Amino acid sequence: MSNRFDKMKKHVIDGYDCFISEMEMPTICTYYCGYVVVPTGRNPKLNILNSNSIACHGGITYDEVIHDLGRVIGFDCAHGGDIPPFGKWKDKAYVLTQLRYIVRQLKEMEVVKNEY
Repeated sequence: MSNRFDKMKKHVIDGYDCFISEMEMPTICTYYCGYVVVPTGRNPKLNILNSNSIACHGGITYDEVIHDLGRVIGFDCAHGGDIPPFGKWKDKAYVLTQLRYIVRQLKEMEVVKNEY
């Protein structure tokens, strides 16, 4: 079964599958979204992850279970301060930086798996 992520370029960051999509607000602009596949099988703590506990640009705005992938969390760069003339446009490099930040937080959660 195909899903929306099949059409996106995959980036692997420290063993985590990540995706960037370019979205469009008709007649206004395009913007990017970033997604990380949460590998729940690696750590029971990630199975009960509250996506609100992950810090990233604008917070987690996407949290779904996708057939063939598992749980995917993501964020978007379509907030009021992200779009000129009201703010600075966020490019792919910025989204990749945010994806690395999310992965780093997930990796830190893996390390504490023996603490409970």
